[in-house]
Amino acid sequence: MPKIEAMLKSKEVEFVLVGALHLVGEQGLLAQLKSRGYTLEQN
Repeated sequence: MPKIEAMLKSKEVEFVLVGALHLVGEQGLLAQLKSRGYTLEQN
């Protein structure tokens, strides 16, 4: 998470590639981002 958050705070465009299982669940990346106040949307 620290590396991803640093990327989100920079003005540069970043590409983050993670495995599908890292996205779901209570400890998944999406839940962690939401708990830290980020707004997520599907495109």
